[in-house]
Amino acid sequence: MKKLKLAWAYTRLFLTAKDIISIFKAALIKLEDELWVDLCGFKRRIGKKKLGWGNFSISFTLDNSTLTMYNEIFCLKVYSLFSEFLPKQGDTVVDLGACQGIYTLFVAQNNTKGKIYAVEPDPDNFEWLVQHLRKNNTKNVICINEAVVNRNGSVYFQKGATSGSGRIIDNNVSINSDKRIIEVKATTLDNIFEKFNMKRIHILKIDVEGAEVDVLIGGKKALKKTEKIVLECHSDELREKVKKLLFDRGFKEITHKNKFLPNILYFINRK
Repeated sequence: MKKLKLAWAYTRLFLTAKDIISIFKAALIKLEDELWVDLCGFKRRIGKKKLGWGNFSISFTLDNSTLTMYNEIFCLKVYSLFSEFLPKQGDTVVDLGACQGIYTLFVAQNNTKGKIYAVEPDPDNFEWLVQHLRKNNTKNVICINEAVVNRNGSVYFQKGATSGSGRIIDNNVSINSDKRIIEVKATTLDNIFEKFNMKRIHILKIDVEGAEVDVLIGGKKALKKTEKIVLECHSDELREKVKKLLFDRGFKEITHKNKFLPNILYFINRK
């Protein structure tokens, strides 16, 4: 059943293309990902093979995981399963862990008059984020190349096997021990909220590969002015910690019935 669901999801993805060339390009990317990477065990060629087109809902440049992100956000709508989480005109939206900006562009399509803050620590992803905004002529996004944690300063960031799987790691790790580890600037959600004089956050999206608790700890003031949160957690332990933190800050969880998306959590501020 799960395979059928995924097959239908990608069928829908390909159907959103407006011409045969786009379908062909998308199929090639997925074929390489499934056969070359998953079946044969070769490394993903992040950043080396970039195909751009403008025949989907947005224009974007591909690595092997960008198509999957597009499918999740535009077709499966993993961050907008509830109508309340679709951005409205004039909304302030903060995208923490913006990666290459696919969700940012999803929001910008529906919210041309609001302000969107896209925050991404990985310098390579950040460069693609900026390029994607330029490709789509998006003018209402402020891009921030920093990690969001529970303090200001710097943290170590380990680049992942795919563009969307990098993560913040312990500062005690030697930066010379792994070429994938880089030092990046760090800030807090409260600092971003105050720096840009935000009055309210209508939607806060968080996908930071394990640093969700630190984000929430560093956002005590901002969370009081946040209406809705959608976030992704990748373990049961982390999920419970996040829930407790948000319940203590006056949020209630809205549960969805999609059993294929157990890691996506939705919260609304009760205050």
